[in-house]
Amino acid sequence: VDPTKKDIEGLTSFLTILYDHKIKIYSYLRSDLFSGGLYKYHPQVEKFFEIASRPCWNDYEYTKKDVSKMIEPGKIEAASLAEIKTTLTYCVRLEKFCEGHWIEVIESAVIKRILERLRIINQ
Repeated sequence: VDPTKKDIEGLTSFLTILYDHKIKIYSYLRSDLFSGGLYKYHPQVEKFFEIASRPCWNDYEYTKKDVSKMIEPGKIEAASLAEIKTTLTYCVRLEKFCEGHWIEVIESAVIKRILERLRIINQ
């Protein structure tokens, strides 16, 4: 199932939120055996990735694809909706295996480029 225009608009509405330099997208927590993670994400970051985790955005076959090449400069800007879903799934899921991945994909503008491409696709 592909995302609808409304689904795309819901996700792209986060472009100005995630890239508003007035909010701190995460804070660093002291980690030990009992406290858990290293980072506490801003509620809007958590909301974005919650929405991006919905079934319409999932590519259950993303691990079979070379996503590292899909995020190279110029690739996202020319990506199809299916390729965006693959890339977005990668961005969402890797946090489970590599804490802090969400910080990386936001700060390196991968998410920004995805959202900008979705705006174009949705026109």
